[in-house]
Amino acid sequence: MSAESQPPTDASSRPPLRIAPEPAQTDETTELTEAVAHLHDAAAQAQARAAIRQGIAERVPGAMPVAYVGLVSRGIAFAIDAAIILLVAAIVAGATALIASLFPLPSAVKVAIAAIGGVIYVLWVIGFFVAFWTGTGQTPGARVMDFRVVTSRLERVPARRALVRCGATVLAAIPLFAGFLPVIFDRRCRSLADYLARTVVVEAPCVVVAPHGRRGRHPREHEHAESAHDRVT
Repeated sequence: MSAESQPPTDASSRPPLRIAPEPAQTDETTELTEAVAHLHDAAAQAQARAAIRQGIAERVPGAMPVAYVGLVSRGIAFAIDAAIILLVAAIVAGATALIASLFPLPSAVKVAIAAIGGVIYVLWVIGFFVAFWTGTGQTPGARVMDFRVVTSRLERVPARRALVRCGATVLAAIPLFAGFLPVIFDRRCRSLADYLARTVVVEAPCVVVAPHGRRGRHPREHEHAESAHDRVT
């Protein structure tokens, strides 16, 4: 058949060109992209977040893999913190007793002062750990041993979780410190307090602590993601 006898082709009669859609970008790849974009000022944090999400410790240029802290380093840090707490409490108690001795106080008042002092001491201990954990994640003892407490997603510990961790630490110590035995066997060196508060203890150079919601997520989404990760690991 000659070219003149062929019917003219209409562009509208041609089948439409199908373009394959680009693969959807998951939340994980989005977060990794953001992490890579901040390598120039938070390389360790980006590597740590990638490692904790993927359950691996692949090296990113300029970053460090996540390293969890064992029982010995924690014990030394706790001894340092306990010494500081007791020293401050002893100084305050001694000064209070010295001032009270200057005045003839009835026994009932002395008992009330002692009770108030006990309450203040408990608040001082709780406030000590909560303040440092929610700040840099490092108590003075942890700073000496060069580690910090962070959430399961390697972020700053919120006050509520710090309170849970503080109470859980007491529970872990009651049965002959049996609550700290999981640190020896757990892959991420978590104690009973870490399980209940959903925290981990990592070497300080591995993580640059960032405030909550740096990527604009709702705190509930962070908690849901951490719970899912803990169930997997």
